[in-house]
Amino acid sequence: MDKKRVARRPALNEDALAKLGTEKLARLIVDEAGRNPTFRKLVTATLAAAKGPEAVAVVIDKRLASLERTKGFVDWPKAKEFAADLANTVVIIVSEIGGVDADRALDRLVRFLMTAGQVLNRIDDSSGRIQSIYGDAASALAELVAKVGEDRRASLPDRFHELTLSDEYDFFCEIMPKIIALLPRAAIDSWDARLEKEIQSLAPIGKEDRDWERQIKANRIIGLRQTIADQRKDVDAFISLERSRSAHRVDRMAIAERLLDAGRFEEALESVRQAGQSAQVRAVSDQVVSYPQAAK
Repeated sequence: MDKKRVARRPALNEDALAKLGTEKLARLIVDEAGRNPTFRKLVTATLAAAKGPEAVAVVIDKRLASLERTKGFVDWPKAKEFAADLANTVVIIVSEIGGVDADRALDRLVRFLMTAGQVLNRIDDSSGRIQSIYGDAASALAELVAKVGEDRRASLPDRFHELTLSDEYDFFCEIMPKIIALLPRAAIDSWDARLEKEIQSLAPIGKEDRDWERQIKANRIIGLRQTIADQRKDVDAFISLERSRSAHRVDRMAIAERLLDAGRFEEALESVRQAGQSAQVRAVSDQVVSYPQAAK
């Protein structure tokens, strides 16, 4: 029996598309843009990019304003398109604007990240797709910081401060170490002092305090300040901050790990003994024995 030859699909790559000619490609793009709103926005931003980062910024600013303003729930049939639109917004900010002007892109990406809470309240994100997009945006923010001129990095704490306070999903907290490592010492000191004032403004949080929102905010700021303490290699500052949390939230192992790294072995053991967890005591004891300095 003769075997029928199955025609191969044409290769879809840049060389093959280039052979179609600009007119046919333009027609295909216009047709698809008419059917696909997300694709249309991407094409519009790409066209604006030809005029420079300022033109792209105008397009993105309109999209960001819409995200900041709109509160309606995103129904399931529209969820995929909505997610694609969010992802494209990040790509345009990072690639089209950030590729030419990282400083300008930073401000747009901060605005985008500031919409996380509002956006996630508008959609069922049980798949984690939307959170993943915001996580990617946060990672891109750290990459853009590295591209910003050193003369502009001192201004970054002021530009990030509001975001750090509203970061209820911890997107910024995850990238804080990378950003702190790139900041000048004076900027770090100034930011730490500002964060300390934020903590003081919340007033002490007692064991029976039921203001969960205030507790979450306080713990977030404590974590940010601990990142700064780690960058400075200030073990005592880290410990003081950890002990300022509600008693049931104090992480004794986090304290012990830093004491171990500082060669303060007896204090490390005492820290986990206070927690009353024998498994942790054994774990730290084993680590102490493994440190060459401990035998001296």
